[in-house]
Amino acid sequence: MNNTASITSFIVSRFACDELYKLFQYAPTIKYLKITLLFLSDTGNNKLNLDNINDTRVKQLIIECCCVNFENVQALLNIMPNLIKLTLSNAYVDQSDFSDAVLWEDLIIFTLPHLKNFNFRWYFQVYDTNNIVFNKFQRFQTDFWLKQHVWFTNYEIFENSAAIYTTPYPLHEYNQVPIDNEYFNLSINQSNVFNNVTDLSLVLETMMYNDRHYFPNVKSLRHLCIPKYISIESPHILLQMLNETPQLSSLTVDTSLFISFLNDSELCEYLNRKIKKLKILLHHDCLLINSATGVIYYLY
Repeated sequence: MNNTASITSFIVSRFACDELYKLFQYAPTIKYLKITLLFLSDTGNNKLNLDNINDTRVKQLIIECCCVNFENVQALLNIMPNLIKLTLSNAYVDQSDFSDAVLWEDLIIFTLPHLKNFNFRWYFQVYDTNNIVFNKFQRFQTDFWLKQHVWFTNYEIFENSAAIYTTPYPLHEYNQVPIDNEYFNLSINQSNVFNNVTDLSLVLETMMYNDRHYFPNVKSLRHLCIPKYISIESPHILLQMLNETPQLSSLTVDTSLFISFLNDSELCEYLNRKIKKLKILLHHDCLLINSATGVIYYLY
């Protein structure tokens, strides 16, 4: 990097974890850093080493999809004592440390004394009981979170995983899937929870049975999933729905329903023209057809 001493903002879509060292070495004046996807490099080194980097000037950090472990995020935040605003979302349900409120309390108290805004969304695995989620969630309901910092959270429980997120929901993209259980903090206005969401992916079932989520600013529906237990009276009805979602480019559908589509030439024409990725569910297996590459995958 040349002539980087005056850079104050840095935005990147994909960034390897070990490249952070070079970034702060050659651009020490960065105050705003946004990374869409932070991941580990292929070098085999799973530990971020920033020991020789002085404290940075970063005041706002956004990582929308974090694929590294909590230890590496902690190493990154250790060189950001001036951080005021942090937005962070983990990528995998096995990153359980991210949903540990006590770890975050210690990190914020001893490392981030100036942090005013903390926006996050944590995914984690649920193996047996909803009590696990509730216990994790309760640790975000202490005076440290609610009174000292005024950071409120909701949680959602899915089939085998769960999510805890600050309100309003911090990301622009939201995947609305069937929810087994959820908790809304009644002390805040829930009608504004999803104001940040502009891109939505959903399962058709949630449109039919779940009216508790309100997305006032959604500009595009990117993905639609129609499971086998959802009944659509005719292909024409589906075509009407699709015509009202011009940004839709990805569709997941059960085999029997997909076969019924083949009898409607207008619907077939629409799918050929608009749908770039089609996933056909074959009971426990599925076919993934990517029209951009012409490749058909058999997933099992």
